[in-house]
Formats: sequence, structure tokens, C-alpha cells
Amino acid sequence: MNGCDRADQSVQYYGLHKRKSYKWKKIFHFLLEVTVMNSNILFHLARKEDNPAAKKWAPADFKDSLIAELCNAAATAQAVPRQIPQDINVLSHLSPATHIMESEKKDRNCRVCSRPEKRKLTTNVCATCPGRPYQCKKPCFKFANWICFDVCKLEVNGAIGYKIRSFKGRQSHYSLKDSKKLYLPEDLNVNKMHAMYLAAHPGETCCRESYRRIFVEKFNVSFGYPRKDTCSTCDGFKVELTKEHTEDELRRLSAERELHLRKGQVFYERKTAALLKAQTSTDFAAVAFDFWKNLPTPNISTNDVYYKRQLSAFTFNIHNLGTDEVHLFTYDETVGKKGSNEVASMLLHFCTELLSPDIQKLELFCDSCPGQNKNWTILRFCHFLVHIKKRFSYVKLSFPIRGHSYMECDRDMAVINQKLPVNTPSEWQQHFTTARQNPSPFNVIPVDQTLLMNVDKHIGNFFVAVCPVKTQPLREVIFSADHPRLMQYREGWNGPLSSAVLTKPVGKRRTLQVPLQPVNRTALPISAAKYKDLQDLKRFCPQYAQEFFANMPHHGQTATAEADVSDIDDEEVDES
Repeated sequence: MNGCDRADQSVQYYGLHKRKSYKWKKIFHFLLEVTVMNSNILFHLARKEDNPAAKKWAPADFKDSLIAELCNAAATAQAVPRQIPQDINVLSHLSPATHIMESEKKDRNCRVCSRPEKRKLTTNVCATCPGRPYQCKKPCFKFANWICFDVCKLEVNGAIGYKIRSFKGRQSHYSLKDSKKLYLPEDLNVNKMHAMYLAAHPGETCCRESYRRIFVEKFNVSFGYPRKDTCSTCDGFKVELTKEHTEDELRRLSAERELHLRKGQVFYERKTAALLKAQTSTDFAAVAFDFWKNLPTPNISTNDVYYKRQLSAFTFNIHNLGTDEVHLFTYDETVGKKGSNEVASMLLHFCTELLSPDIQKLELFCDSCPGQNKNWTILRFCHFLVHIKKRFSYVKLSFPIRGHSYMECDRDMAVINQKLPVNTPSEWQQHFTTARQNPSPFNVIPVDQTLLMNVDKHIGNFFVAVCPVKTQPLREVIFSADHPRLMQYREGWNGPLSSAVLTKPVGKRRTLQVPLQPVNRTALPISAAKYKDLQDLKRFCPQYAQEFFANMPHHGQTATAEADVSDIDDEEVDES
């Protein structure tokens, strides 16, 4: 015990006596002090052999001398540069087997997950990556497929970057600003592009995650063309600006094109402002509505489809911009058409059954289709909601310029798989219910004859016979409870509001004598030619679809039935 007691006594004289939260630090410092004391003892033993008369150094003097020599040695030592391997194959370097983790004394920002707004410090580095990048142990180093961002930086200008740039993209048609973002065809994705890269470079080993990181972080590219039909006015300006003109003519064309784009951009700015207001207000709602593309039924892959007529499935989309809820009214062409009465009927159902009763102000956004939205029936219907139905105190209609009408309804249509094999219209409805999950699934509403009402005939007695203004140049139309007989409108996006009288004088008004009745009490027959083509196509469908198409109402069906009945009567007369 004498040796242990003497060791403890010697360490306690000039030791680092500090309270430590970690026990391993206390043990480490104790062992360090014991090492220094043993060095002092060995130093005296070696010095006594050379000079027996030499005096012993006090422990404090020995420590001071030791610290001074260590500092001098560190100051005069030459730094050895890190040897970065020069023969590293960049793509093979992405393999997990080539990565070795080491620890540095100082912590630095992680090259993978650290961001300016949220820093993430780490002491772990990849020893084999050029530049020894700092990476977190979990998950950046261990679970991120061993990505080296320095290697990614090199690969942007290498084979991967060259392959990504080889895809031909298209710029957005709806943006006023000169955006550099490109859109690749919608049938492409990262998995397909990565497979194409590996097929073009069979000797390389690049994981999908590394390819995806390069694609996302270093390239401003997305999938899906923003639209297929562009604005004819924009296309005309584009062609004219490429021709030879004088400077004054080019200046005039550029100014007209800029004005056209600004008019298109104002619609999106107004819609965005209404969206933000609807998200924060409890009595205001912003809604976009439009008919989707007609979906063919049956939607099958046989080549006979290209030469035959198919049954059309209609879908009317009402998108609540504030809540991002989508209501889909679905029906086929035997239930109803795509006219203004159908639009007004489904909007009436939405306002009375689906919209919160606390909403008192409504702003509607739709395209300028004259047969569906921009017509005398819809204008009277909006006035009807405010002054006769008294559902709202304020309704505003906004129409974009032609060719710049991209809305949330078009974005909703993009999630529908139009190549899905479908045999009956009800299968399209089933697909709609599962097509979107976030932020909420589509609310699919099957439509029958009882929902499509003759709104035009119901409200016709209250209004003048002819619209007092031309509907084509309208941009904004406002109906307010403060103006019972008027409609306020603008033919541009700015400037004073004009007004027009919609209702008849008080003395000539008649009450709504015509009740709200369905537009069609029975199913609408399809053409005889389409019915014949459907009978040819039904042999490629299952049994339930064949029965559905066999019982389809069509023109000529009544005449055939009457002819059959007359033949039976003649036979009975002959027999009698």
C-alpha cells in the first residue's frame, strides 16, 4: 500500500482537481498525472546515474519544464499535408466499401444535413473522400447510401450531369418572370433516368440515391409539361419577334407582348390574394371551378378503340382554395350535358350543401368559356344567390385572358391516371376516390337527373330578357347586397367599376312562378352510330360492362320498339 499512497500523495500536490460530470474524464486526468509523476521519477533516476550530486527537481518545476519543451516542439514542427488519393474513380467511389470514417478534434458543419437556418455540427469525416468532408454518423454517413457531396459536385460537370442535360425540357408558359426551370415529359421520373444512365454506362456503379441527390440539389428541373396548348397570342408574338423588323416595330411588339403577359399575371395575383384571405378569414371563401377533360369509356388498349366512338364521362371540379378541398361531380353523357344549367346546378348544390353556412362572401375563378361559365345564365345565377336566395352578401367572378387560365383544377386533373383500364363510368369514380390522399381525398359526388336543374327557366321571370352588357370582354363581375338591381363589372383588371341593371322594374316583376325542375327527366339517348360502336367494343369488356352498354339509351330505340309492337298487333289481327 505504500506505493499507492505515495502515488496518490504525489498526484494531489499539483493535480487537476476539478469537478467533472463524466467519470471517464476524471479517470483520464488521473492516469495523465500518474504518467507525469512516473516521468519525473524516471528523469531523476537517469540524471542520478550521470551526476550523483545533482539535486532533485520539484514536481512543479518538472511540469513547467515539460510544458515548455512540448510547446516548443509543437511550434517548430512542420505540418504534414494530407495525402488525398489521386487515383480515386469518382463513380466507384460512391460504393460503401470505399468509405472510412474518422474523427477530427474540431467540429464543423455537416456537408449533408446542415443548413444556414439550422446548423448541424459533427466531428466525423470521411477519410477517403476528397477534402475529407464532415458528415454525421447517423444518418448522413451510415444510412444515406454513403453519399459524398464533393463527389456529387464533381459529377455535376461529369457523366451524370451530361446525361441529365441531354434531356430536352420545356419552360413554363404561365410564368411572367423569366424562370430558368425546365419541365421534362410527364412519363419520365428519377428511377427511369437512373436506369437509362446505368444502361449507357454499364461499367459504372452509381446508386439511385446519389443520382437523385445530384438531380434535386444541382438542377432546376421538374417533371410534367405545364400545359400542352399554349396561348395563341403568345405564340404569335414569339414568331413575329423572330422576323426582321425595324427597331420601332420590335419595340412595339415587345411592349404589346409584355402588356399581354402582365394581364395574364394579374389573374394569378388576384387568385393568390384571395387564397391567402380565405385561409385566414372565417366568412370568406375562394373557389375555382372547371370541367375536366372528357374521359372515354370503355378505356381499353385494343386498337379498335382508335376507330370507334366511346361514351364520354364528364367531371365538374370545384376546388376550395382556402381549404384545398376538391369536390368532383361525375356523370356520363346520358345523364346531362355540359352547359350553363349544369354548371349553375352543381354550384348551387355546392353553395347550399357543401360550403360552410358561415361563409358570406364568395369569390369565384373560372375560365372564359362562353357556353359554360361566361354567359347570361351564370351572371343571373350569381345575382340570384345574393338577392333572391340570400345565401351570400357578396359574390365576385373573375375571368382570365384567353390562354392564361391555368388553375388548381388543372393541377387536380394531373393526378388522374388517364391510361387506367376502365370499363364503365363508375370505375372512373372509384379511381377518383383513391387518386389523391393529401391533404384530403377527392370528394366524389355521382350526379343524376335530380341534381341537374333548369336554373335558367327558374329565375328567368325576375330578370330582363337580354344581358345588358357584352359578356366576352368582362374580367371582373361583382354582385353586392348593397345594390339589389345592379351588376358591377370591369372589362380590365384596373380602373373604375361600371354598373348595369339586371332585374326588371318593381312594377313589372313577377314572382318565381316556375319551380326548380330537372333539366332532363329521363336519360339522354346517345347517337345511333355511337351505340353501334359501343356494341362492337363491349366484346373486349367483362360481362357487367357488356350489360351496361347493351342497355344504353340511344336514338332509334323508340322507333324500333314501336315497329316491334306494330308487328305484334298485325300478327294478332291476322290470327283473329
